[in-house]
Amino acid sequence: MVAVENETVTIPAGKSDVVPAEPGSVPASVLGSKKEEELLDVREKAVEAREKALDAREKASLLKNPTFLALLAAFVALLGNMFVTYFNNRTLHENEKSQEQSNLVLQAIRTGKNPSESCRNLLFFVNVGLLDDPHSTIRNQCQQDPTSVPSLPANPNLLFDTAAVSVLNGVVRDEFSHPIQGATVSAVGSYSVSTDANGAFLLSLREATTNPVRVTVEKQGYATTDQWIIPSLSAQLITIRRLK
Repeated sequence: MVAVENETVTIPAGKSDVVPAEPGSVPASVLGSKKEEELLDVREKAVEAREKALDAREKASLLKNPTFLALLAAFVALLGNMFVTYFNNRTLHENEKSQEQSNLVLQAIRTGKNPSESCRNLLFFVNVGLLDDPHSTIRNQCQQDPTSVPSLPANPNLLFDTAAVSVLNGVVRDEFSHPIQGATVSAVGSYSVSTDANGAFLLSLREATTNPVRVTVEKQGYATTDQWIIPSLSAQLITIRRLK
């Protein structure tokens, strides 16, 4: 019961004097949980930002660490030495292979001035894989004009008879001593040939001579080079330069 201005008002049993929540309002307990979630989210982002700042600071300090820089320089130097060693070994292997194949060619054409026999020997070595012929230069030359293939005296003592050895033997390289493959080598009174993977070429002359022969080397991307070389069984170096 409630007294109102000297009157007594009876509140029915089961009724409460608490004002009910208005429709659409959010209970205080729900608001509290949302605030806690927002606080947790802010804290997580703050921790994440702090961790990123610490990582950045550690990386920056690592780059300024003398020990780390010394180890990094040593590692780079090691890689450089490995590359140089690999390149030198590869170049040495290619030179040895080129020398072996040059000797094999000389043995094949030592047929006593018999070009057909020289072709047969050369093709045999090519077919069994002992002699490289990447551009089919030997095969095409022997098929088209086998009489143009050089032939040496069967007697090794006559190898230095310049009248019998009408061959231009050489190697084409760039200014860095890298072998140039696919360069076209030509000379007056001779056929044109292409250099192999080792930059080597063997050019036969139509007429034997003891005089120097002017050789022209051409390849796309390189300056055309003319050089006088003496007919010989020894390989002579021709250097061409890349166009800038």
